[in-house]
Amino acid sequence: ISLYNMYGDFYYFKDADSIILYDQFNKYIAKYGDHYDVYWNQKKIATIEGTNISLLVNGNLILFKNKQNNYIYDINLDSTFVKQYDWYNSFDKGIFLVENNFLTGALDKYHNEIIPCLYDKINTFRDDGYLEVVKDKQRALLDRNGKICIPLDNYTDAFTYSRNLIFAKKGEYHGVYNISEDKWYPASKYQ
Repeated sequence: ISLYNMYGDFYYFKDADSIILYDQFNKYIAKYGDHYDVYWNQKKIATIEGTNISLLVNGNLILFKNKQNNYIYDINLDSTFVKQYDWYNSFDKGIFLVENNFLTGALDKYHNEIIPCLYDKINTFRDDGYLEVVKDKQRALLDRNGKICIPLDNYTDAFTYSRNLIFAKKGEYHGVYNISEDKWYPASKYQ
């Protein structure tokens, strides 16, 4: 089997039964009888054993089922993990969003849970390491380790940032999270 890409190069997979995946990021999966070989940028990076495997590729993750077990192979870590969540997605700066029973959480780049699957939605807040979580139309701000910086509440405006401070507005009052002190100062009307 040979594979032709959009740049005119040929890639050859000697004696491969079939090509399972090819994408614009130079990821390939080729089936060879009793196993699958995974290639990235023309280099073989993994072999997945088994003859009847269902595969799903999502960014740098390959989700596969072998017999009765579900696994995830992380291309960046060159490691396999037991699949524990219904849905996985590469998110931002080494964080994976995961979902169980339609609730969202997050894992660090080593697949350790940092935010449990309790939230309706998770968004990035700025570029400096904070995540905004939403649950039942309430919002909170967490750091990338899962620590609550601004507690869950019905804030009336989006969180805002100015000079090392993050503001949460509720009505006419502002609570302030001081980044350098790592401390939340709620407005008295919040209490």
